[in-house]
Amino acid sequence: MSGRSRQTRAVGDGTVANALFTAVRELRQPKILDLEPVAADVRIDGRTCLVTGASSGLGMAAAVQLARRGGRVIVACRPGHCGIRERIMRLSGSDSVESMEVDLSDTDSVHRFCDHLKARNVRLDIALLNAGLVPPRARKTRQGYDVMFAVHFLSSRIMIERWLRDKLIEPPGGNGEMPRIVFVASESHRSSQQIDFDRLGEFTDYRIKESMKYYGLSKLVLCT
Repeated sequence: MSGRSRQTRAVGDGTVANALFTAVRELRQPKILDLEPVAADVRIDGRTCLVTGASSGLGMAAAVQLARRGGRVIVACRPGHCGIRERIMRLSGSDSVESMEVDLSDTDSVHRFCDHLKARNVRLDIALLNAGLVPPRARKTRQGYDVMFAVHFLSSRIMIERWLRDKLIEPPGGNGEMPRIVFVASESHRSSQQIDFDRLGEFTDYRIKESMKYYGLSKLVLCT
């Protein structure tokens, strides 16, 4: 067994049941947060922020906060989500909000999205990669991947590679601020036993009883 295999086997709790046990234990004995909440008067005026999965939940809340603090916000959502831009503008009180369509399960769509950003000479200061899903059964993408593997990991991998290559995001020069890329993961990565690097991204059929198992695996790949 290689050193890499030994390391990946040691990551996670091994089963969904063990992961749930860990979650309950930590709810009863909550950890002390290492970070204080961001003060209400902290501003990011003039910075360009991109948020994926901003049609609801955490993604929308983050987009509202970034816009409220002065950021120019680009919300990247699946086709068919009308009215997201207007809702975020209303909740934040800011008109510096733009909506762009991208299907993160389709690598061709991800590349087109990156092409549009490059053509417009966008420079990203903050990227919040938040999009996620848990389908009740296995779904294969147009390119043959499991949909959670594509959305949670592969799309982020492609976007960051493109942004660096196209210089949409760069290390700071002079007194410039450090750009930030934030991934939203999940404690469910604990439920995955290991990553099979020889079959990474290979589609596996599963039903609702196993959906959380493969969700956890996709998040473990992201964390790794």
